[in-house]
Order: sequence, then C-alpha cells, then structure tokens
Amino acid sequence: MKASLRRSSAIVWATTGLLLLALATTAAWLVASERRDALVRAEQVVTQTVAGSESELNRALLALDLQLSSLPDVIAPAWHAPGQLDGAAAHRAMAAFKDRQLLFSDAALIDAGGHTLTASLPSSDRNGMSLPEGFVARLLAQGVPQLTISDPAISPSTTEPSVYLGRVVALPDGRRALAVVEVPRTALAAIIAQSGGNPGLGATLERADGQVLATVPSGAGLHAHERELPPVSEEALRGRPVLAPSRLTGEPAIVAVRPTLYRSLRVSVSLPLAEALLAWQQNRNIIVAASLALIALTLMGGALSQWQFNRLADARAALARSVATLDEALAVMPDGFLLCDKDDRVVRWNGRYLEMVPWVRDIIRVGVPYADLVRCLLDTPMIEASAEQRQQWVQERLALHRSGAGDWERDLGNGLVIHVIDRRTPDGGVVSLFHDVTAAERRLEQAKMNAEAANQAKSQFLATMSHEIRTPLNAVLGLNELMLHSNLDSQQRRHAELIGSSGRLLL
Repeated sequence: MKASLRRSSAIVWATTGLLLLALATTAAWLVASERRDALVRAEQVVTQTVAGSESELNRALLALDLQLSSLPDVIAPAWHAPGQLDGAAAHRAMAAFKDRQLLFSDAALIDAGGHTLTASLPSSDRNGMSLPEGFVARLLAQGVPQLTISDPAISPSTTEPSVYLGRVVALPDGRRALAVVEVPRTALAAIIAQSGGNPGLGATLERADGQVLATVPSGAGLHAHERELPPVSEEALRGRPVLAPSRLTGEPAIVAVRPTLYRSLRVSVSLPLAEALLAWQQNRNIIVAASLALIALTLMGGALSQWQFNRLADARAALARSVATLDEALAVMPDGFLLCDKDDRVVRWNGRYLEMVPWVRDIIRVGVPYADLVRCLLDTPMIEASAEQRQQWVQERLALHRSGAGDWERDLGNGLVIHVIDRRTPDGGVVSLFHDVTAAERRLEQAKMNAEAANQAKSQFLATMSHEIRTPLNAVLGLNELMLHSNLDSQQRRHAELIGSSGRLLL
C-alpha cells in the first residue's frame, strides 16, 4: 500500500513538474517571441522613417542647391556692365527671390574676399551676412564646387539657431562668388521629422565629422551638442537598423543612419529600446501574471491530487483492514459462506464452504458464474439421477438461488447433510449460508429408531400380557355371570356388574 502511494505521489509530482516546465518554457518562448516581434516592428519603423527622412532631405537639398546655382541669374538684370552692380536692383531681386521660398530666411552673394555683394534681408544687404568663421575659406578651397553646410550658429538678423548652406558660383562678369542661404534649424528639423507620431522616435541631421546640425525633437539637440557623438558603424551607414547608443540621448536604442546625396551629410533615426519594448513589457507582464496563475493552479492541482491519493490510500488501508477482519471472521465460521453479486458471479467465500463442497475447489474464483458451481456438482455422489433430472435440478437450484429466498437441505453423499439458506443483499447480490446439520440428522434418526423400538416393545408386551390375562379373565367373567344369576342384594349386584364390565374392557 505504501509502495503504491509512493508510486502515485511520484507520478503526480512528476506530471506536475512536467506541466510546470511546459508552462515556464511556453511563457519564456512567448516572452522571447513577443520581444523579437517588437524589435522587428521597431526596426521596420526606424527603417521606414530614416528612408522617408533621407528622401525628403535629398529633395530639399537638391532644391536648395539648384536655387543657389541660380542666384547669379536672379541678379543678372542688376548688372549694367562688367563689375558694375546696381545694389538696389540686386537687393530687390534677391528679396523677391527669397519671398518665393519658405525654407531659408536669407540669401546672399558674397565675393571671394568675404564681402556681401547683395542679400535678401535689408540688414544683411546693409551690414553684410555674418558667416561662421572659416566657412568662406572652406567653400573657396573646394576643387569641385558642391553644396556645403556650416556649423550651427545664431543668426544676427533672426536671433534663432541657423545653419548656412553655400556653394561656389560664377558671376555674370566671370568672377567666382559664394551663393549662401541661411536656413533655420527648425526648417531642417521639419524636413527630417518623419516619425509619423511614433512616441520616442528621434532624428538627427549630422555632418560626417559628427557635428549635429538639426534634431527632432528639437530639445534633444541640446544634449547632442553637449557631447561627442560616437562614430557610426559601417552596417548602420548602410541604413540597416542596429542596436547602438541613441544619437540624441546616448541611451540604448535602435539606430539607422543613411547618407544623403551630399556625402558629407547624414540623417539618423533612433528609437530607444525602452520605447520600442514598451508594449512588449506590458504583454510580458500579462504573460508572466497568467503563467504564475497557471503555475499556482498546477501546484494546487498537484497538492489536491496528493491529498486525494492520501485519502484514497487511507480508504484502501481501512478497506484492507475491514476485508482482513471479514476474512478472519469468515475463516472461523462453522458454516459455509458464499457471496455472489447482482450478476450471480462469485465474490467471496470461506474455507468452510470448500470443506463442505470440495468439488468446486478447482474452479472457484472471483467472477466465476454461480451456475458453473452448480453444474460442477452434477458428477458428484450427491446427484444420482438421469441426465434430464440433473438438468432440471440445476435449473431449480439456479432459480431458487436467484430468488434470494432459498431454504433447502441436501445430503452431499459424502457423509454430510447441509442446510442452505439464500438471502438477497441490498445491492442485488445473494449471500448463501451452508449449515452442517449432519449431527442433528443423526440424532433425529436415532430418536426415531428408539421410538420405533419402544413402540415395538410395547406392542410385544401388550400381546404377551393380553395372552396371559385373557385365559383367567374368561373364567372370572364366567363366574361373574353365574354370580349375577344368583340371589344378590343390590350392593352385591352393583359390585358384580362392575367386575363384569371391567373384565370385558380388558378383553
């Protein structure tokens, strides 16, 4: 019993352990899968955003480059002769040109010496456009003219952070000059602002040397300017999203960088991992909570199963004790005992039953039909009849047994006489008690023989006495008759008549 309980407990807790392992594995797989999917979605957002920002920036820079190249043509009507520029006419042309554009706030033509020839804003036209130090020299040092962007600076005319874009152009008189426009950083930020409303997504416009020119959101640019940006990996330069420090805040992020058509300029998009995994963290918490609930339920199920097995083991132990007690009681019973279920199949018996009916010893077992036990008796000394009578006896015994009200005696032919009582149990079975009445039968037979002997002795005694009494009695009766015919008084006659009647009764 204890071994069975230990085996059942081992199975319960092994199954519980497997379920817990499956739950933990499934939860871990779901969490990892959700995280992987969240990162894939975030990488797709970053890739699409950086591609859109690059496209918009390329269009804007190409437009600015073309506009810068066209500045000599804008002021061409203001040239009266080689080297003679009508300043007022040139200023009006530049102002009209600037008014048709929204991207830049000022435009100017500057000669090789750094002097402003004309500008769109009156202050710049009058005082000259103030450029960052070294910007003019950097433009003039180019072997092949190309669009160049300056360091960020505060515009004297608008007092807002701006950058200057310029390129070398040829004036109508053939001289080299610089075409420069002042672009507010907010305008550049508007170009690269392609986040599409994704929270936490940030973008930067950088030069190849790491100088940040514009940021989205604009406030992050302050932090970017205060530190040295880390170099960009080759994989990131190809536009592939990588895990790297954010170009804005330096925190871990998904970063993608793409160069523009102007190789010195790059646009980067960063999505902090905390933002990218925010939805995943919520799902992870739900998965973990659900997994913990399932684990708790599984443990409760295991504990309940263990408790149930313990109860079952206790019940089985109690049943085993009851069965053992019943077997002990049945073993010492002087009567035979046989119990059949509602289907008339053997359930239990005792040794006394086998002693009384030894012919069933070889076939009796739990589940054997009662009919087989009855048929087993057909070839025993207790049944001496024809085949037809034997079958009739079997049917009678079966019917009597199934009725649950049998009460019969039988000489078994082996010196035993049994009295059998069949009674129905509450569940539909039949219990049979076999009582040995051999001694009682023998006592009854002896009593009968003694009674017959006494009766015979009585008859013989009476016959002898009758013969012995009859002869003198006849003489007495004869004398009594003679006495009655004599002269007797009344009392004597009454006595004589009494003697006569008594004698006749004895005859």
